[in-house]
Amino acid sequence: MCVVDVDSPCSEFEGGTPLHIAAQNLALDTAKVLLANGAYPFAVDVNDKQPLGECLGTSLFLYLF
Repeated sequence: MCVVDVDSPCSEFEGGTPLHIAAQNLALDTAKVLLANGAYPFAVDVNDKQPLGECLGTSLFLYLF
């Protein structure tokens, strides 16, 4: 069994989580998988941005909330 931390920050993306990256790229299916596996939608990156802020006004935003 493989255990992966879905909230692990990525230094190449300003400390954003995989959900931040999915939101920035409007990758709805990826965001769904991450959220279904426990990704925290309110995590902040080094610029105090949340994944939600990366996708305001998009279909991904509507899915998240």
